[in-house]
Amino acid sequence: MVGGGFAGIDVARGLVEALPEGWEVVLYSRENHFVFTPLLSEVVSASVTPLHVVWPLRQMARGAIVRTAEVVEVDVRARQIVHRGPAGLEREGYDELVLCPGLDARLDLVPGLSESAHPLKTLADAISLRNRLILQLERAEATHSDRERARLLSVCVIGGGFTGVETAASIAELFARCSRYYSSLATSSSRLTLVNRGDALLQQLPARLTEAAHRSLDERGIDVRLGVGVERLDPDGLHLDDGSVIEAGLVVSAAGSEPTALVSNSDLPIERGRIRVTPEMVVSGLDGVWALGDCAAVPNARDGRVSPPLAQFATRQATQLVRNVAGSIAGRPAAPFRYRSQGMFASLGHHDAVGQAFGLKVSGVPASILWHGIYWGKMPSVPRRVQIALDWAWSAIFPWAPVAIAGPPARRLSGPDEPTERS
Repeated sequence: MVGGGFAGIDVARGLVEALPEGWEVVLYSRENHFVFTPLLSEVVSASVTPLHVVWPLRQMARGAIVRTAEVVEVDVRARQIVHRGPAGLEREGYDELVLCPGLDARLDLVPGLSESAHPLKTLADAISLRNRLILQLERAEATHSDRERARLLSVCVIGGGFTGVETAASIAELFARCSRYYSSLATSSSRLTLVNRGDALLQQLPARLTEAAHRSLDERGIDVRLGVGVERLDPDGLHLDDGSVIEAGLVVSAAGSEPTALVSNSDLPIERGRIRVTPEMVVSGLDGVWALGDCAAVPNARDGRVSPPLAQFATRQATQLVRNVAGSIAGRPAAPFRYRSQGMFASLGHHDAVGQAFGLKVSGVPASILWHGIYWGKMPSVPRRVQIALDWAWSAIFPWAPVAIAGPPARRLSGPDEPTERS
C-alpha cells in the first residue's frame, strides 16, 4: 500500500482484519503520521493545537507494517515498488498493490507562484503559515513606513473552493484575535483579498449557500474578487488579468492540486490528473493494482460520475476496496463503488459556516454547530475528541496571544524576502 491519508488508513486497517492468515499488509507513507486535513485551517487560526490534528500511523494501523519512506516508482511488469531507503533506492515485491498517495498542491499555474506562494496541504504548511502571519504582524509593528506596513498587512488567497474560503476565513479570524496586541492593526486596517477565477465561491454548493458565504466574507472585510484570474506573481505584487495589481505581503495558493511525482512519473493510465480506474477501483489494464482516494478517478456507480476528491468518498471507497481485494484473493468478483454524498460544509470562522446535509441547506451558527459536530465525530479516538473539544472551548472563552510556534519548515518559501530559516 502507498499512502497514509483517509483512504490509506481505512484500507490498511480493513485488510489486516479481512485478509487470510499468512498475508502481510505493508503501508508506505512519506510521513509517519495521519493528518486530519479538514482542521488545518483551524490550526492556522489557532483554534486547535497543531498536534491534536495528527495521529501516528503505527497507532492507527495496528497489525500493518508501516514504513516511512517515499515510493518513487511502480514497476507493474516485475510487480515491485521502488522506494527510498537508508541505503538508497530499494525494491520490494507485491501480490496486490493499493495506491492512494493523494494529491500535491499545484503551484505552477502562473509564473512566480511556486517561488512566492504559500500552500496549505500538510501540517507543516499550516504551522508555517501561522508563523508567517504572525511574523508579518511583528514586522508591521516594527516598521516606520506606512506603505511597508500596508504591504505587510495585505494577504491574498488564491482560489474560491473549500480550502481557499476556509483559509481566508481563518486568517481573518487570526487577525481579529491579534488586533488587541498590535497597534498597527488598530491604526491601519489589514487587507485580506480572495481571488477566484470562477463566478462563484464554493461552486459544489447550491447558489443560495455560495451567496451566503460571499456575504459572510464581505461582512468580515474580506475583498472577494470573482471572475478574475492571476497572470503572474512578482516582487511588485499579484498581477490579475483585469489589469489590476494587488501589493500583498503574503500570498496563499489554494487554487488546485496535481498528481504526486509517483503518479505523474509513472506509466499508470491518467485521466485529468488522476489515475484511471474501473468502478471496482482496479487500475485500468493492470491486474492486481488498485487505486482510490484523491489520486484516482473512481466512477460512482450510483450516478456514473467520477467521485470528487473528498474525505467522505475516500473512506467509503476504502470500505468497498477492502471487500474487493479480499474477494479477489478468495476468487470472488469485485463490486463497483456506489455511494450517495451525505453533504458538504465549509467553515467561515467566527461561529459561521454554510453547508448542506441530506438535502437540508443551512448557514450561520446552525451550520457552524453541524460542521464542528460532524468533524468532531470523525476523530479517530475518544481522547482526541476530548482534546479537540477543549481546544474549541478554550479558544472561544479565553483571549489568544500571538505566538510563533517552531515547527517543520514549509516545503516552499512564502515570499522573496523570507529567510530560509523560520522561527
